[in-house]
Amino acid sequence: TLAQRAQDSAMLVAAQAALGRTLFFQGTVASAHTYLAQGIALYDLHQHHASVFRHGEDAGVVCHSFAAWALWYRGYPDQGLTRNDEAVTLAQQSVHPYSLAFALTCAAQFHQLRREGRAVQACAEAVLSLAREQGFPLWVVIGGILRGWARAHQGQAQEGIAQITQGLRALQATGVETTRSYYLGFLAEAHSVIGQPEVGLRALGEALTLVDTTGARFYEAEVYRLKGELLLQQSSDNQAEAETCFHR
Repeated sequence: TLAQRAQDSAMLVAAQAALGRTLFFQGTVASAHTYLAQGIALYDLHQHHASVFRHGEDAGVVCHSFAAWALWYRGYPDQGLTRNDEAVTLAQQSVHPYSLAFALTCAAQFHQLRREGRAVQACAEAVLSLAREQGFPLWVVIGGILRGWARAHQGQAQEGIAQITQGLRALQATGVETTRSYYLGFLAEAHSVIGQPEVGLRALGEALTLVDTTGARFYEAEVYRLKGELLLQQSSDNQAEAETCFHR
């Protein structure tokens, strides 16, 4: 409302980005995408470049990155991939390291949703390199968690679990709660890979508690899907153990 009154297009793009990402985290993905698309339509890199340093990150990059996620959730993975690639390109053009770290992190997360382990690892490694060079501790933590997920799904489950666990502890220490349920899902998946459904289910229980306390419901459906898979795995393991005991 303030941006509209002031007729400040840069402020309006920033407001669209802020509202879009908030609605996305709440799980109202269709509404989120509406605002993010409006922000993308208004955004002009050359016109709004100066505002990047006022707001701390490029609002156009934010709109593109979250729109990619929203499109994937709405069933348009190819359109989402296009938006994702546009976000990274914009961030590279803006010559703003923090926005580039943000875009690369979101790109890794987008590829994680698509189950593309190598792409996740490539983006995560790029995030870690840039974040360490520039001194962005949050992106170092999240980059490590994403690299852990990639490793867990490329034959290095124990190493992946260690990295995810370490990252979750560091993330909790920063006070960031909004996305922790998402990363707890990573931990549950990794334990499933090595046949430890009980441990994974504990992680998902913590994730669902966070969903209720934070209101961040964007990954809630996936947490329940993972819970179903782990319960099936646990049931199968128990049945196999019972059959073994019976034959003995």
